[in-house]
This record gives sequence, structure tokens and C-alpha cells, in this order.
Amino acid sequence: MKETGPSPIEMKTLYRAASEFRKLAPWEWMDDSDVFGVQDPRTAEIGYCCILGALEEVFALVAYIGADGLKVHLNMQNGKIELDDPDAMFMQDCLMASFENKENMDKDDIRLIKRLNLNFRGRHAWPMFQRYKPGYFPWHLDLGEVLFMTDALVQAAEVCRRLLENDALHTPTNEGVYLVRVPQLEDGKVVWKDEWRKPQSVKETSFSVAHVNELHIQQLKKEAKRTAAEWEIDFFYAPTPISEGKKPYYPYAIMIADHDTGFIYDVYLSRLEGHKKEFMEHFLSCIENTKQIPKEIMVRKEEAARFFETCAASLQIELRVVKRLDAVDSARRSMTRHLQS
Repeated sequence: MKETGPSPIEMKTLYRAASEFRKLAPWEWMDDSDVFGVQDPRTAEIGYCCILGALEEVFALVAYIGADGLKVHLNMQNGKIELDDPDAMFMQDCLMASFENKENMDKDDIRLIKRLNLNFRGRHAWPMFQRYKPGYFPWHLDLGEVLFMTDALVQAAEVCRRLLENDALHTPTNEGVYLVRVPQLEDGKVVWKDEWRKPQSVKETSFSVAHVNELHIQQLKKEAKRTAAEWEIDFFYAPTPISEGKKPYYPYAIMIADHDTGFIYDVYLSRLEGHKKEFMEHFLSCIENTKQIPKEIMVRKEEAARFFETCAASLQIELRVVKRLDAVDSARRSMTRHLQS
């Protein structure tokens, strides 16, 4: 059954919860390293919350979805994911309630606020709600997300108020556990209580080897000559979203470049679903079109290394994982400037 969108009453309740949260201004005594959880009463999923605003740049409540969402946040905190990494924005899985200046608001949000007969004044006073999902353009909240964001704002305000009075509240009882606000039903009413919980185990990412057409490989061995060329290959999300249907998504790209000359052999955009077959076809087409088999393939992502494992072995190409892909990165910067202009 198709889920209906949030009602005006549900949206008004969300905006009111956001207004109360902003009045509290918890960023004055909290920062993004203070993490606590709020459990969704409808799904039992935990949103791991942090407060942005200590640097007086972005003012927001962010709820990272589950252990996977929390892991990305922690990796950004400890430097495993660099903040200037162009792929960082595509990794986040979270709900965000931010407080914007009016000129930065989406026109649809402005129209909704007017229809709800709400009014906000001042800098960083206008609530904006967005869903960040890996591979997708930040988007409006659906009904379930609206309800959970409302709960998260109310419970986050409660935690922040109590932490202001007693910062020992945030001291974990054991290593690796987080304070979580948990809803419980008592006498027909939802009552929120504190629990110290360890996040569930993060799902291990399984990178698969791409299927290889052995007949095609044998044909390439006969027709293409072996060279000393080194090819850089990277997989990444393209910086400009594509709108096909309601929710825009970022295409997944493969780029193949010559390490020494910087020449780009191929750039191909695909949906994340089904990209493997297309990426392999384009790699083999590069060999076919150039009539050359490179001596080495350089990649930096585990996903790409695993992907080319069988193919590289069949073609007797050395596969090397490196930290930098200078030719690819230079081309990506140029492509981003071109697309965003």
C-alpha cells in the first residue's frame, strides 16, 4: 500500500518542534562530538544525533540512521574520511533539521510555511528538513521521516537541557555505548526513558568480482598489444544529479585515464543498480578501441580492486591499490567545474 504524505497538522507539529529546539540553542554548550540516540517508535531504528553550530557556520540537528550512519559520522570525526573528500557528501545516511536564512530556503518550503500560517524571523531562524541518502540528492522528508524527525527534535531538546544542568549525564556506563532515548508504552501512553546501548554491528560491505566474458578476453589477447601504459581507474558519484521520476539521484561513474599523459580514455555514467556489467563493458571497450593492454591498473577503492581482480588476472595486468590518482582527480575537478557551471 502506497504511503501518503504528511498532513498539514503533522508538518505544523514538526515545525513547532524545530522552533522550540532552536530557542534552546544547544550548540552554545554542545558540539558534533556529543552523540546520543533516539529510537524511532515506528521502526525501532536508532537515529544517532549530534548538534551542529559550535563553529557558527551550520546550525542543525543531524540524526544518523542506524549503526552504518553512525560509522560514517565517526569516520569523519576521526579523520578516516577527510572533510574535503569529494565523495564524503555521498556517504551520509541521515535526517537533518537545519536553521537557515530565508534567502537560502527552498521555494517549496517557503510556500509550505505560508500555507501553514507560520512565520519565522531573523538569521538562522527558518527550519529546513532534508533526507540525505547515499547516492541521492538531499530530498524532502516522507511521512515516516517527518514523524521521526519530530520525535528526534523533542527528545534531543530534552537531552540537551539535561546535559546543560548535568554534563555527567553523557558519561557512558561502559566503553562503546551511547545514551539512547527509548519509547515505551505505559497505560496506553508513550513514555520516553534513558538506556545505554551499544550500536548494532555495522554491515560489512561485500565487494564482488565482476563477471568476465572469457571469449572476449581471449579475443582481446589476440588483437591488442601489450604496452607499458599505466591506467588509473576510479568509481565515484557524478556531482550533478539526474531527475528521473520524483527523487533525483547522482549517477555512478567510471573514469579511465592514462597515468603519464592524463588522457581520458572513457567516462561513463550509470545508475548504481546495474553498473557492474556496464563498467566492465566500458573497460574492455577501452582495450578494444585503443588496441592496447596496459601493463598496470591503478585504483584506490577496495570496491574497484575487487571488481577488476579476475579480469586483470586473465589479461595479465598488474592491479595496484594506491592512495592518489592524479590524472583522475584533475579530470574530476575539471568535470565538476564544467557541470556545475
